Amino acid sequence: IEIKSNNAILYNLNDNNIIYEKNAYDKVQIASLTKIITAITYIENNDDLDTKITITNNMLKGLDGYVKVGLYNGLKITKRELLYALMLPSAADAAQALAISNSGSISAFADLMNEEVKKIGVKNTHFTNPVGMDDDNNYSTAYDIAQILKYALNNETFKTIFESDEYYISSINKKINKTVKDKERDYKIDTTVIKGAKTGFTTVAGLC
Repeated sequence: IEIKSNNAILYNLNDNNIIYEKNAYDKVQIASLTKIITAITYIENNDDLDTKITITNNMLKGLDGYVKVGLYNGLKITKRELLYALMLPSAADAAQALAISNSGSISAFADLMNEEVKKIGVKNTHFTNPVGMDDDNNYSTAYDIAQILKYALNNETFKTIFESDEYYISSINKKINKTVKDKERDYKIDTTVIKGAKTGFTTVAGLC
């Protein structure tokens, strides 16, 4: 196959086999593909996802230019709603809210993310933030992302969120949709055959 991407991997979960790869072991910045590990790290460190947390101004800092779902200071919202906002529209405010509510700071949650990837067993991945902001020390490889996703899909909560097309967030009275639906319009493709997906974009990382 011919693709324009610099880095790619096609992995068959049925027989645990790599079908196609292209520069799959290069360390690159991965934009919001970071949120895959943000989600599974948070899920594995929280029991009751239907409890509410309170949004603070600190959770909303430094997000100019990033996709946001519309959180605001003082809002009470469930952990589950934040996870859907994280994964479907790729909301950066949800990412930081989850991280800070869990660990007290972005850096402390990034440490937890790095512990998670060590547990999964990948070697060429490191995180500094839960959003996927451009940072020389926030990187992975196509191969490592495949292994992380393979691991995460064993978690039923993650899998349910990952495979959802849309979700209604009652806390902010808003219906959200997964970003891959945009590709129907952009590339004239049938996305109904895509069971689950995570997209990402930054200027440095490009389209992921």
